[in-house]
Amino acid sequence: MRIRAMRGVALALLLSLGLAGCGFGELRSQHAAAERAWRDVVEQDQRWLAVLPKLLQFCQGKGSSAPALAQLNSYLGRLPSTEKAKGLLDDAVAFQQYQALKQALHGTVLQLDQQVLQQSPDLLIDPHYRDWMWQARQMQQEQQVAWQHYRSEADQFNQTADHFPKSWSATLLGLSKRP
Repeated sequence: MRIRAMRGVALALLLSLGLAGCGFGELRSQHAAAERAWRDVVEQDQRWLAVLPKLLQFCQGKGSSAPALAQLNSYLGRLPSTEKAKGLLDDAVAFQQYQALKQALHGTVLQLDQQVLQQSPDLLIDPHYRDWMWQARQMQQEQQVAWQHYRSEADQFNQTADHFPKSWSATLLGLSKRP
């Protein structure tokens, strides 16, 4: 009886020592931090994307024929909903497409400003145009900050999840690396 109890204690001791470096808690907290950072990225994206249609409508309403307007309209029609954007972390291909689309949108906003400067300089002095463009640029900067925070959190999680024995723990917990 006493030998059986000692074996149980020895087994418990071995298991606790073996799992001491597995990082269950660390992995879960880092994964949660990366998820929160991604939700912030999506939130910033949605705020930015709410301004762009207003900028588009304003420019079209003022008779601007800048080619970037058609391109901006095309891109806006291809963006995923907020719910789909939140789930992009589980689909690497869709994630890359989303990031490429956002980069194209950023470039198109810059092109629009240049084209308005060349083709419709009267719009540049319009306070509404300046306000919409300022908001778009400001939100682009906020997006970049949110994106950098996400990258930092995701990289930290991925590094932790790559090291043994934490890599096994991540697999057991079903926590996949973040893109």
